[in-house]
Amino acid sequence: MLAVFSQRILLEIVDRDPASSIAMEAVRKHVRVLTDIESDFISTVCPSEPALAVAAASALLKNDHIYCDAFQTLTRRLVRPGIVRDCGGNGGLCTRILLMLARDYAIAPQESPRTGRDFVTGYREKTIVAVTLLEFLNTLLGSVIEDNAPELREFRSWASKVHLNFTHFIQANNIIGESVSLNSLAKFWHRGAVIQCAPKQMLLDGFLVGYEGDLTEAFDKTRLVMIPWRTKCGVTEVYKATSNGLVCPFISSDSGYYKPKNHLVLYMDLRTSAPELTPDIGSPLNDSVAFSERRAIKEKQWGGYHKDAAEEVTRFCLAIRGRDTTTYPVTQHPEGWFETLFSLTAEEMDDKSQVLLDHWIGQLRQHTIVPNGVTG
Repeated sequence: MLAVFSQRILLEIVDRDPASSIAMEAVRKHVRVLTDIESDFISTVCPSEPALAVAAASALLKNDHIYCDAFQTLTRRLVRPGIVRDCGGNGGLCTRILLMLARDYAIAPQESPRTGRDFVTGYREKTIVAVTLLEFLNTLLGSVIEDNAPELREFRSWASKVHLNFTHFIQANNIIGESVSLNSLAKFWHRGAVIQCAPKQMLLDGFLVGYEGDLTEAFDKTRLVMIPWRTKCGVTEVYKATSNGLVCPFISSDSGYYKPKNHLVLYMDLRTSAPELTPDIGSPLNDSVAFSERRAIKEKQWGGYHKDAAEEVTRFCLAIRGRDTTTYPVTQHPEGWFETLFSLTAEEMDDKSQVLLDHWIGQLRQHTIVPNGVTG
């Protein structure tokens, strides 16, 4: 189970027995890479291996029961005993699972009697099945995006033309100060990678890479778009400012810096006691999701904003609050598993956790995990 999920959602193994023994066994089996041994601290990471990620996805999607059993096993045998943790306790692991689950289940199921989904198609030349951003969001959030509200028509039209092909997450080791290079986005797209930002990244927690265009035509990297997300689950963060300040950083290319005309940002507040959705956050689509189409409001001194606020691009924003099956219908089977996972991983960070987080950040900066070019 560690091998299956490590290849896809960045499982972090704690630095004490029996977790350390499991980590070293994973290294011996070439599932993880040893990056550091310091006294009794063992640091390992899971490298980006697209072929293994595809194999893991294909195994999980053979039928719905396999996927459900896999998550229950992950929670019971790895998370609950403390072998796997969510570094920082900020809901990152839960978010990665939500996004990966929605991507996988957006693939249309096979016809009866089988209930599986084909992650790859083709006989001699295998092709990963891509899904549209609209299909992904409908799977993640239910039919709320299909509302007939006039403000959603342009968004639905755009989202139906953006494709996602990701297979796994990779950890960034550089802070995005201003921009991400277009060449890096092309590398991530071809590897099927989603980026989990460095732990102290300002404003963003990560981003998906989408392709706006026809996948049967010649690849044009200028059609690539970033879909940033931000997760929060602590009680001390400011909800409204964080959702309104979220924006795509600049994309750097040979011709200069730019931002796509259209892009989406996701703000995921996993607290059940989150503030009510109000008009200054966006137009409520239901009790859990608000939609807006407006310029981001500069929140902090970050190079990813335009210096002139009037030049900031208009972006779509989905502000989502809560974590039950009403908010995320994709988590309804098996019942209660996501709430259990959240309660075990997304606690407030104490002083000891902060020390471990700082040590982990130091290790990340010494070992390049992501291709160069993810920094401003």
